[in-house]
Amino acid sequence: DAFMLFWKNPIWGIGFQEQVVYRYYMANGQFRKNIGWFDLPPISGPHNSYLNAMARMGLMGIGFLILHFVCAILLFKNHLYGGFFLLFGQATYAMFNVGLENPARSFLLLFSIGLALKTFFKDETPLTAKR
Repeated sequence: DAFMLFWKNPIWGIGFQEQVVYRYYMANGQFRKNIGWFDLPPISGPHNSYLNAMARMGLMGIGFLILHFVCAILLFKNHLYGGFFLLFGQATYAMFNVGLENPARSFLLLFSIGLALKTFFKDETPLTAKR
């Protein structure tokens, strides 16, 4: 459903007023509509922060995935392996859960992105910077 919504609205996305998941997989290849009645599971998202961001924000949502990938490369290239694995772990978590939707869940991700961007704009690693 998230990919379908993204392909229908690739530039701006669907926004935050619509739900992203319209169907629930039940069994035997059958789906039930996600209409929020009491006999269905609660309305939920795709449990992938990047798919959710793509569907809701379009190209800007894809920009989050690209930003995380570029920052991981910057951290690895500048030998900041702790930051790299921190970013990799949090980005992996965001692929299987809602890791970007709440600053409390994404704090370590935001911290490692800040570290990577500091190395990019200062042209030196924070560990070797002269004071």
